[in-house]
Amino acid sequence: EYLLELLPPERIAALPAEIFEFAAEPPDPAAWPASRLLARYESEAVLAHAPDLVLATPWQPAEVAVVLRRAGVPVLLVPEVRELDD
Repeated sequence: EYLLELLPPERIAALPAEIFEFAAEPPDPAAWPASRLLARYESEAVLAHAPDLVLATPWQPAEVAVVLRRAGVPVLLVPEVRELDD
């Protein structure tokens, strides 16, 4: 969700498909073809989009971040936000 506020859609390589279910303000589904959605957060699926940066959450598998970093992709772990102060 942070990324959607910071960048135009053409700069975002892919989004997790669950964003339409769990986002506070989901993006327009018409702006995201299936080819730019990740059905699962897996290293191979992420690498297929050739990202220059990956934003990950604490709920996503840590081993994926390890593989991405070994492949030279920077991974930024976005902390969990529970309250407005966060």
